[in-house]
Amino acid sequence: MGNSLGEKISRARESDARRKKGLRRMALAAAGACAVVFGGGAAAYFYVWPWLGGAPAVTPAVTVDRAPQAPAATNPADNPLREQYKSQLKIFHSETEPALAAVSASVWAADAHELIFDGKEKSLRAFDAGNYSSALGLLQNAQTTAGGILRQAEERFRVNIKAAADAFDANDHQTAAAAVTTALLLKPQHAAARELRGRIDVLPRVLELLQTAAQARAENRPRAEQKALAEVVQLDPARNAARQRLQTVTSAIAERAFTENITAGFGALEKRDLASALRHWNAAKKVFPGREEAAVLGREINDLDRALTLQKHLRAGARAAAEDDWDGALRAFQQAGKIDAVHAEAVAGEKRARAILSARKNMNSHIARPQRLFSPNVAAAAEKILHDARKLYPFSPSLARRGEKLTGLLAAARRPATVTVHSDNQTDIRVRGVGVIGKTERRTLELRPGVYTFEGRRRGYRSKLVTLTVRHDRAPLAVTVVCDEQI
Repeated sequence: MGNSLGEKISRARESDARRKKGLRRMALAAAGACAVVFGGGAAAYFYVWPWLGGAPAVTPAVTVDRAPQAPAATNPADNPLREQYKSQLKIFHSETEPALAAVSASVWAADAHELIFDGKEKSLRAFDAGNYSSALGLLQNAQTTAGGILRQAEERFRVNIKAAADAFDANDHQTAAAAVTTALLLKPQHAAARELRGRIDVLPRVLELLQTAAQARAENRPRAEQKALAEVVQLDPARNAARQRLQTVTSAIAERAFTENITAGFGALEKRDLASALRHWNAAKKVFPGREEAAVLGREINDLDRALTLQKHLRAGARAAAEDDWDGALRAFQQAGKIDAVHAEAVAGEKRARAILSARKNMNSHIARPQRLFSPNVAAAAEKILHDARKLYPFSPSLARRGEKLTGLLAAARRPATVTVHSDNQTDIRVRGVGVIGKTERRTLELRPGVYTFEGRRRGYRSKLVTLTVRHDRAPLAVTVVCDEQI
């Protein structure tokens, strides 16, 4: 049993541990070197890569024992190393590779990145050859190297993001830009780093604008200072000192503008210049909507404006009504009602417009579907619409024309049609909802338009139902009802 698979795996692992220990000592003594050693039944990998600034970092050296494999089992799939390799390869694909991509390892650590994936490929070839122990060691070596890269990427990100922030606070754009670029290379989606990058990008322009604002303040040019500070805050919203100064300057400018517009507004009222008064009042309200001065000016303007605007809408409503444009009339009278809700002409005009539009809509509905008028209930509803609308005809010729058309359709819907019933003088016939015809060979009926069901019965035969749609414009009409299917 000395050559069992378990004993061979144990010896391979002990040999691997001894080799790793020796190579680690070699790595510490040879920092800055890059070597690949091949020998006998084992391969040792040692790699050092330059970092973006700072001292070089050294990857842990890992060795893989290529001791002879245990004799193949009856079923190779039963080898525990095989399953362990498959499990670790799955982790490498799902976790390690995405993590390396996330920190852009292929950009700043290209040689190490290549070494990792070269080790992975070699492990795959060893696995395909059935050398599961060597395959597992190679994959673990690649995983260990990747772990070192990821840890150092995290530390490098922390150092560079702090350097970027410090340089930004010192207004050192060049240093800050270089540091934040390195940080984002390691963590491209890091929210705080991206935000800092945005602030650094606009730093030169922000410093220029702050200088402009300071000069404008010294020269007592508040609007120029406001413009410069507003652009600063827009470019870099986190500039709280600039934001506070902008609020102070904006408030002073607003006070002056408000006073000037209120004074000009009252002056325009004295001249009965409504347009100018409105313009100055609106400008003042935009600055300070709640000030009492604006409210007083507004009330005086409103007294004059109200009457003029009311008359304008009433004239527009009357003009639209005369042109039989009741949609336009409704809008105009509604506008007048908003100014004076109890004004008699506005109320009456809106009421008439609504009545005409409602009657027109209802008539159109029946005219579009005249077949519905065959129903007594629908016909009665149409009659009521016509009755209520007749008093509106003098105000709307188009409504009167629709009323005439609907009246004609109602008359046609009531006009009976001649229907001939054919049978075999053996079938007992009745019309559901109308009456009994009895046994006949031929019978003529007068039926109003609608849908009728003829039912035939005969002893020893199956009953028969025949549906007939009666329309006055379809003639001649005939139906045959014969029970001819014996039970």
